[in-house]
Amino acid sequence: MRRILALLVVAVLVNLPWAHEAWVGLRLASSGRDVKAVVVGHDSVAGRQFVRFRLPADVDPQRTTYAARIDSAHYRVAVASGRIAVRVVPGHPSENRPAGEVSSAILGVVALVGDGVLALLLAAIWLRRRRWAVRQVELVDGDLVTFTMAGATFTARVDPGLLGGLVAGGRVGGRLSLRADSDVLPAGPVGEVERLGGARYRVRGRVADVDRRHTDLRLERGMVLRVVAGGHRNRADLREPAEVTGELVLTRELD
Repeated sequence: MRRILALLVVAVLVNLPWAHEAWVGLRLASSGRDVKAVVVGHDSVAGRQFVRFRLPADVDPQRTTYAARIDSAHYRVAVASGRIAVRVVPGHPSENRPAGEVSSAILGVVALVGDGVLALLLAAIWLRRRRWAVRQVELVDGDLVTFTMAGATFTARVDPGLLGGLVAGGRVGGRLSLRADSDVLPAGPVGEVERLGGARYRVRGRVADVDRRHTDLRLERGMVLRVVAGGHRNRADLREPAEVTGELVLTRELD
């Protein structure tokens, strides 16, 4: 979830400049006012024309100097007359657009490329999670269910509400977690999940997240398993290898 939230924050940051420019354009079109600005400087660089201008004092009391790239025809007029027509949002002098401004598509391109990359990352995260969410039932023994998931076989204790209609060959839903019966301790290299009997396992993973109620361990094959503390403590550092024993459970909601 943190990765998804982080990607959403990045998406907002990537799209913000383009969205702001579009918003300013709408405000200029709907409530903008046309004024004459004083040209205080101009340059022509590699075939590109730029002007620096100040808005009238009644529009911008701070008399801020703004700069913009404009086309050749408007540039010639601005240089010759020392004036340039500017559309500005009243009360917001920074939201302005001089006549003949040459807009750049770079913000839109950056937003489009960024959104494409983020979409691919979100798809990869979804596919990875989907891989660990498909569980095919192999055996039902009371409230113990053996199932395969991403090529690995597990046995978990299943809440009664999830047992109804479970048969070999079917699928079992719910949320998989480990109810700890020991503290989460520092360990050696991340390894495979080791079954101790019934639904009890010893797992080694890298600490991905931790709070008072749970510890998330990232296992060797990319699976993130939530370890419910149940009164036990996490004694391993974030991003460090850790080991814990407990019972695998499938529940409708996480404890």
